[in-house]
Amino acid sequence: MLNTKQQEAVNFKNGQMLVVSCPGSGKTTVIVARVHQLIESGVNPSNILIITFTKEAADQMQKRYEKEYGPTQAFFGTIHSICFRVLAKAYNYTKEDILRANEQWEFMFNFLCKKVSSTDLQEYIKNMIAEIGYVRNKGMDYRKYQPEHSEKDIFRATYQAYDEFKKEKNKIDFDDMLVICQKCFREDKENLQYWKNQFTHIMIDEFQDTNSIQADIFYMLAGPDGNLFVVGDDDQSIYKFRSADSSIMLDFPKTFPKCRTIYMDTNYRSGTEVIKYAGNLIRINKNRFEKNFHGFREEQGAVSAIACNGPNEEVDSILKDMNSLRKQGVKYTDMAVLYRTNMENQLLAGKLLKLKVPFYTTEAIKDYHEDFIFQDIMAYYRLSCGNERKGDLQRILNRPSRFLKAEPFKNCSFSKADLFEACKKLGDKSVHAMSKINELLYDIDMLKEQTVPYGFVQSLLSMGYMTFIGKFCEFTGRDLEICMQTLNLLLEEAKEQGSMEEWQAYAKFYSESLQQKKRDKRKDGVCLSTFHSAKGLEWSRVYILNADDGNCPYKKSDDIEEERRLFYVAVTRAKDVCKIFYSGSNGKKKQTPSQFLYEMGLLNTGAKIIKPIIY
Repeated sequence: MLNTKQQEAVNFKNGQMLVVSCPGSGKTTVIVARVHQLIESGVNPSNILIITFTKEAADQMQKRYEKEYGPTQAFFGTIHSICFRVLAKAYNYTKEDILRANEQWEFMFNFLCKKVSSTDLQEYIKNMIAEIGYVRNKGMDYRKYQPEHSEKDIFRATYQAYDEFKKEKNKIDFDDMLVICQKCFREDKENLQYWKNQFTHIMIDEFQDTNSIQADIFYMLAGPDGNLFVVGDDDQSIYKFRSADSSIMLDFPKTFPKCRTIYMDTNYRSGTEVIKYAGNLIRINKNRFEKNFHGFREEQGAVSAIACNGPNEEVDSILKDMNSLRKQGVKYTDMAVLYRTNMENQLLAGKLLKLKVPFYTTEAIKDYHEDFIFQDIMAYYRLSCGNERKGDLQRILNRPSRFLKAEPFKNCSFSKADLFEACKKLGDKSVHAMSKINELLYDIDMLKEQTVPYGFVQSLLSMGYMTFIGKFCEFTGRDLEICMQTLNLLLEEAKEQGSMEEWQAYAKFYSESLQQKKRDKRKDGVCLSTFHSAKGLEWSRVYILNADDGNCPYKKSDDIEEERRLFYVAVTRAKDVCKIFYSGSNGKKKQTPSQFLYEMGLLNTGAKIIKPIIY
């Protein structure tokens, strides 16, 4: 049964309409029902185009339509799928002309592997591809673009070489599809008219995620007086890094002055408390459509801010609550843990694995034990306990820097006699080298006394290793903040290990379990997701991690309104309960709660502020 505003949107047939749809307001229901209504009113199904922004979403929407109304000739697809059709007709493109993801990745690896010193080349390539796509979709001059994740010269060289690579292969990528389709519509009016005749009624879902090239294609296809029906929520525009522009939706009534606007402001998903606190937050934003949120459900639900002493306590509090809920019969599939960046899932994933709690993730979990910091720690440990592996000495010889030439120590084992013999090969620098080797031997002796992992790592850091991390990042181009996050994760993990042997065994267990998770594609158990990937999903119970200043809003972001929208998306995934965790302190370090908790009214209006009890 549709409500009045939903029915009004469904019944709209000709002209332009903007539907501003709040979380849980049934926009998919409206789109599916409107397709059926158009067909019932006499519109040829093959003249109806429904665009959404992922293939999965398009497939799900079509299946939902066919389940309710039967097979249809209406076209459900993505912007890229329709652009490909345009290019196939205009220029005889086939699927063989589209560059595959593995071809793109192989080119980037071969081109960049000898040009950058990043130890995480996979992440570097991922960022490079994203930034090239951003520039293409924004229609920017790549020579004037200031990249965030690489040096300007490397970005320019990669951009140019990638273009040449595509020309040599005579292929285009997904970004090229949009650019070429836009050019085709602008320059070939006959072709444009063909597609305007083909699709007389256009519907666009998630319109807040549109970028300027996509909007131009849509607007040319519809024409100034065409039948264009767009649905979205400007408060959920969170893909600026993919070149999405929320102002396109905000300016739709100006672009089409005759358009009608409907506000679907009834939330059928969440309890009234979730709606209230989320509303308090998003109303702070200036650049948005004003809305009055209403809840359909009578249940209140609950939102709370929970102060903890660091990440371990946050995770333990969540696990305790999950265990309590399971005893009450709540399914793990009704729970989700959300976080701002993908780095934040690692500690939680480890504890879920250890407790054998089923879970899945929307993004792959990186095994931080494979990073250089943990590998260095374990090399030092093996040397300190007499279990040297080949390469351990060479690995840590200049970590921290001891200004020792590597070549004389290339085949050296960790014994005083062998080390001093290697020093003699340095000629007039041998005295200095022996002095540094004595310092290394002393440091290793000190580490022998540290049998508890946390004390071992702290001792290593005090020996100059902390300074080394900073210099290493500066030299290799690694992101220092990410390296420090990895170090903090290891420190938190070390606190819970009784011995170094136990820590080694845990790291092996963690790695093997992650490999098994990668092979298991089932979405079973607790969902672990970034805020971005949680969009469009919902759970009864939502936990939000690390709601601290610097993380929420993220300190690298220059758009506070988008950060606020992102937090709003996270909170509104909750149907019944949303628990938001922040660190009042992290050991000796004081943490500042996210400003969003104050804006929501959770830290200054008497809403629950809970100090968890961990057993």
